[in-house]
Parts: sequence; C-alpha cells; structure tokens
Amino acid sequence: MPLLTPTSSSSGGSSDSYSTGQEQYGAHTPPTWASPSASHTTSEGGPPLSVSTADSSFDEGVTLLLNLTEEEATALVDRMCVALQAEEASLSHATHTGSTSPPPPPLPRGFLLQCLRSRSGVYDEALMVARNFLAFRRVAGWPLRLKATDVTGGPLESGAHWILPGKDKEGRGVFVFNVGKIDVRKASLEKYQQMGAYLIERFTREEEMQRTGLVMIVNLASVPFGLYRALVSLADAKRGVRMWQDAFPCKLKRIYVVGCSLWLLQAMRLVVTMLGKKLRNRVRVLPHLEALQKDIDQEEIPACLGGSLEGFEWGEWVAKVVAQEREEEKKEGGDPVWTDR
Repeated sequence: MPLLTPTSSSSGGSSDSYSTGQEQYGAHTPPTWASPSASHTTSEGGPPLSVSTADSSFDEGVTLLLNLTEEEATALVDRMCVALQAEEASLSHATHTGSTSPPPPPLPRGFLLQCLRSRSGVYDEALMVARNFLAFRRVAGWPLRLKATDVTGGPLESGAHWILPGKDKEGRGVFVFNVGKIDVRKASLEKYQQMGAYLIERFTREEEMQRTGLVMIVNLASVPFGLYRALVSLADAKRGVRMWQDAFPCKLKRIYVVGCSLWLLQAMRLVVTMLGKKLRNRVRVLPHLEALQKDIDQEEIPACLGGSLEGFEWGEWVAKVVAQEREEEKKEGGDPVWTDR
C-alpha cells in the first residue's frame, strides 16, 4: 500500500507516540494504537533476510557526523563498498556460482554516499540502510534502480503522488500523496508503490535534499469505499512498510495527514502500527487544511490542499522528467546517485 513513508530506526515505542500535535494544530484527537511488537533480524555475515530495524543506534543518542570532510566521507563509502562486496562474495559462494573473481559492489558509490548523508554520517546506520535496501528489492523482485518506464502508463501520470516545486518553512522538500487518485483498474497497488519509490529516488538525488530531508502530505480526501477496501490489504501494507523502514536513504521529517474521515482511521491503524517509534512521533493528523500553513506557506500549496500555488501542472513535470531521463541514458554519469559503481 502506498500510504507509507521512509522511516527512521527503532520499532519500539509507546502507543501514544502517534499524535496530532494537538497543542499546535487543533483539538482533533485520533485513537491511540498499540506499538508494533515484531522485530526483524539480520543473517550473520550477510545482508538481512528481511528489513532490519532491531538494535538500531540511530535513536539512541549517537554522535552525528554532520560535517564530514570529503576525505572522511570517501573513506566511509570505501568501507561500505568492501563490506557489501564481501557479503556478495559470500552469497555467490553459498549459491555455488562457480565464479572465481570477486563480484562488484552491488550498489554504486553515489547511492552509498546518499545512505551516509541520510544517516548524518553514522557508518553503521548507513550500512544498515544499504543492506536493507538490497534485501527488500531482491525479495520483492524490484530493480535496484527504478526508471520512469517502470511506472508509466498509469501510476506516474495519475497524480497519486506529487513533488511540489517549493519548500516548507524550514527549507525541506514537499511530497504529496493523493490517496484518492489511485486507480486499481489501471495498475496494482504494488505498481503505485513502485511509482512512489521512483519519485522519492528522483526527489532525493540532490545533495541538499539528502541533507535537509522532506515532508509528506497524505491527502485522504475523496477516497472511495472500494479503494478503502483495497488499501487495507495486509500484504500491500507490509510491502509498503518494508520498502521504506530503514531501507531507503531519505530523511522524512514530518507526515501531515489531511482529509481523514472516521472510516479511514481503520486503514490508518493498519499502517501506523507497523511504523517505527521515531516516524510515529512525526505523524500529524490535521483537523483542517488551513493547519498546513503553520509549517508550509500558502503560496507553496495547491488549491486542493487549501493553498494558492499557481502554475503547477503534474503532467508537465512528468513529461519533463521522462525526457530528462532519456537524455541521461545516452550519456555516462548522467545520474548523480547511480554512478561510480
């Protein structure tokens, strides 16, 4: 299910960590939900068999290396390459491929550097994200690098996700999820999940976005009941959590939920109980659209979300990005993340 977002580590936490920020946004209060009890473990000496959130240090007050020099960052990326390459060699040996040459690092240096930036220079955290990313994409059968051609023909053009041109008041990117625009007649929910992953990959290619992070607006207005029934699929919900939970290098700083009717709270419950503590603390259910303007200027929000943003046409953005991607494919090094393997 696409109602899922990149999360930080730690799967524990109290049930009241999901909140509306009542003192900031109004008196609307959602139900409290139990925190998740399941944890995921990693295999010794290799990548995790499932998404790993257990024993993560990111929420434990570790020292963040916010000002790494280029030499320090390069050295840490080198270590990550060596670690992942050794794990690939171990896997190749276990599957009896017969190859005597060491396998190449499974992820490019640009992506590993993004992992490092997204975890504020903490090596163990960055390596965990890279391992989990590999594990999920392989188990799910998704390509390591998604392209526009993987999600065109329905999901990408649907407007289920938007990347807004402006920023919030703290300079962070704004990503919108219009749940009601999902059309399962055109594509499966998994395809919409892939589309969301593709857009986040595009959104976080620039170094500034990797460092500052982004916020997400989840728009639950105009969701038909038939779509609601599809959204509560446990398999889709689990896939949606695992594709992000400590498994993609992105800083998600806040999630705003708007237009949430009472009958949609059931679907919200299914998702929120799977999220880690840190992300649950960042979720805000807003009582009205105007509450968005506390953190995002009205001029940066489309009219359907209570703002006055002009000239925003999602179809034009899609056409531009598809054309840009085609040009990048013609030249080496066009993508700043998926290069320098």
